[in-house]
Amino acid sequence: MTANYKVYYLDLPEDVRSVSGLFDDGSYIIGINQALSDHDKEKTLRHELAHIRLDHFHDTRPIREIETEAKEAAR
Repeated sequence: MTANYKVYYLDLPEDVRSVSGLFDDGSYIIGINQALSDHDKEKTLRHELAHIRLDHFHDTRPIREIETEAKEAAR
């Protein structure tokens, strides 16, 4: 199954690398901080895509576990 998502580069606060969300229609939105270096933008996008691939938007585990799993999957 291929996920439907759109990526936007946004003016986010300095301490926010990215935001993402799931819409009712099953599509996703990913916002990446436009101030990041190209390398960090790519790394952050891989991390957000890992959240989608691992179905974290329906996961009830503690956020720390979810973030660790996405970080490892995005390598």
